[in-house]
Amino acid sequence: MKKLLYPVAISSLFAVFLTLTSCEREELDPPPVEDLLVGKWTFEAAIGNYTNYGVNRKDTTWFTNDDYFDFKADGTISIMASGVSYNGTWKITGERLFFTNTHYVDYTTGFELSILTQSDLQLHHTQDAPPDHYFEGKLNFKR
Repeated sequence: MKKLLYPVAISSLFAVFLTLTSCEREELDPPPVEDLLVGKWTFEAAIGNYTNYGVNRKDTTWFTNDDYFDFKADGTISIMASGVSYNGTWKITGERLFFTNTHYVDYTTGFELSILTQSDLQLHHTQDAPPDHYFEGKLNFKR
């Protein structure tokens, strides 16, 4: 009986080992970008880098806790910036974020989502109108 028990125990341990090591871990897909974006983001700063006719200028506009971008799941947005309210729509196309009808950030080339986490958002926009004009802007947000 002992001679039979030893091979059965080894076979059982080997079967358990194979079962545990052969299982594939299920990769969790990251949430869609839209899901991460939806919600209220406090507008912290707008950083601009401008070149006009060879003259470069940089500036930063700081905002308060009362300033925000509120992305709604239905594709609408409410913006409060420096005491002025704006409303419009937003959408993600490819890897770019576009705003329409806000009359505030409606750039035809949209924004790159430079940073998007649960707590940090940075939008990046560039415009180049050779040979005289160049603009690069970054909008920073926290949640």
